[in-house]
Amino acid sequence: MFSGARVLVIGGAAFALSTLGLLAQSEVAAPPVTEYKAKNFSGEWPADWRVDRFDFRDFTIYQVLDGTIAAGTDIEIFAVYDGNSIKDLNLSASSVRRCTVNDMRLTFGRSEASATQSGMSHIVVETGKGEDVRYVHAFSTMLDLSSPPALARWDISLNFGDVPLEALVCPQ
Repeated sequence: MFSGARVLVIGGAAFALSTLGLLAQSEVAAPPVTEYKAKNFSGEWPADWRVDRFDFRDFTIYQVLDGTIAAGTDIEIFAVYDGNSIKDLNLSASSVRRCTVNDMRLTFGRSEASATQSGMSHIVVETGKGEDVRYVHAFSTMLDLSSPPALARWDISLNFGDVPLEALVCPQ
């Protein structure tokens, strides 16, 4: 038989170990992130993703790629166009929200899938006027770019200019 003192010591040790286990679980380190800064947008995303930048005469495309989802294959998580013109995005009418925040004209919406293109989430941030107009257009087939909480689940945060996406909200 165990004496009362031994049971108390064993019980105390078990309690201490379980408490330490709970503390260790609650202090899980945040995953490492990469900070990226371009002229008109910036953000953070998982450190093992990369950005490919393509410069053209009057615009730049940034592709944010994850090479860890499928071995040997880079998957585009989202892309950002930064330029002085933009084509019609063919957004579905029921998904479009437009407003102006911090002198930025915003358009949020979804384009429908077609035979040659998957449906996409879009954010267009328009700044300046006339010859100084600038468009920063983020788009993704995988993410809901209009939802900061959805992006946070992927460890992504985005800023347009110096304004975080969370502050760029159109009234419903």
